Amino acid sequence: MALSLSNKPSVYQTPFALSKDESDDVLRSREHASVAKCNCQSMLKVELQAQTRLAQQAFHDAAFMLRVSHQKQVAAIPPDREPATTINT
Repeated sequence: MALSLSNKPSVYQTPFALSKDESDDVLRSREHASVAKCNCQSMLKVELQAQTRLAQQAFHDAAFMLRVSHQKQVAAIPPDREPATTINT
């Protein structure tokens, strides 16, 4: 018999619908990452050094973005009165 920490029944929920990812990703480095084969499938292998560097960068970025002086600078940017209707690529 399995140990249950709750007497509530488990209920399946359908996952959120996935949409196109429009986030701006930044390639920090290709170091400490490689592709490995396991049971005939390709898997991304990420070494501990890469995870550490990523965590450090995330804390740095979050600390900067949440800094009061940065928030004031962003708030002082005037809104576009006439937004561009075309995107040049």
